[in-house]
Amino acid sequence: MESIFLLPSISIPKLPSNAPSFTIPSMSSSWLPFNLRNNTPFSQLSNYSTNIVSIGSISSLNTCNRLLVRCGNVHGGEAHSDARAQDPLKSLLSLVEPMKINSITSTITRFKSEALKLVMDGKYNEAESHMEALLKGDTDVAYEARLAHLQILIHLDKYEKALNFLEKEGDFPRSKLWEERLFLYKAVVYTMLDKDDDAEKWWNKYVDTLPNVNGKTETNVINHTNSEMIIVMDAKDLLKPLLSFKKPAKVEENTFLSHIIHTKNMAMKKVVNGEYEFAKSLMKSKVELIKDSQERLEAQITHIHILIYLDEYEEALDILSEIEYQFSPSDFRPWLYKAIGLTMLGNHKDAKTCWKAFMKTIGIKGFPNFN
Repeated sequence: MESIFLLPSISIPKLPSNAPSFTIPSMSSSWLPFNLRNNTPFSQLSNYSTNIVSIGSISSLNTCNRLLVRCGNVHGGEAHSDARAQDPLKSLLSLVEPMKINSITSTITRFKSEALKLVMDGKYNEAESHMEALLKGDTDVAYEARLAHLQILIHLDKYEKALNFLEKEGDFPRSKLWEERLFLYKAVVYTMLDKDDDAEKWWNKYVDTLPNVNGKTETNVINHTNSEMIIVMDAKDLLKPLLSFKKPAKVEENTFLSHIIHTKNMAMKKVVNGEYEFAKSLMKSKVELIKDSQERLEAQITHIHILIYLDEYEEALDILSEIEYQFSPSDFRPWLYKAIGLTMLGNHKDAKTCWKAFMKTIGIKGFPNFN
């Protein structure tokens, strides 16, 4: 249970000397967490029922500057306040570093960012070892550190290790919040390991966590699929180009596909180095240079991938709506990208329709080497 205390500005207690600085935008609130296990000036607010307290300030037209104190019971790391990390889809796919990183998760964010740079340099073993070192460290949120490690394993195609990580007793807390956060990871890992029954089970569980509501973004989600349709790509082939950050093992040199992959790798390096606009312009320029319609379509799909990594979901859906007519009905890639974009934009009702369409590809053997 969470409690909120509003303190007048004249009685603001002195912050700990080692507290990180933070800025307070007008008309909004900003929260700074402190660990109450160390005798901070706010320990008396917890009644010894919580380990974490958030200190923040709010300013609005109707409220003078006040100091807010937010306390809540902590079970299994659930006091983590980063909304990005609480959303499993965004946590897995987003490569944008949050503008404000609280003191609890800054170490995890830094380690993951460093690991991603190693991945993009082709240093896969070093990246994995780097995340393993994080697990051995004294981080304040051990469960979040393990989740970041799990994400890197998925990006490195280490699905067996990821499955062992998910199934190991005690790696993650037994709570409803954490169980729901792990549904997506289990669905992805079981899909990539061709464990179709388990994959379908966990995809259904993940989809059930989405509320049956829609936001403002509209898109065509009429499902024209049927059971007799020949599917050109199975679920694993649909997910891998988006989830795997490793360079494809076999791509013929000097083909349009090799050129697109090269440009994507360049863009990804820009992304992990924080050069987000440069990454977007690289892919956009590549698309504009291609004249052949099929080659251009594949480049646009790669452009959509980069936009998803950059949290640019509306732009990704806009591009998808422009090119969707070029996909055959048996190509389910638009369903996956719609599902992701609509989920992240809060159009959960339509997103569910798209996820269900995507799930039709589980266990279906598509055309070999379609990618």
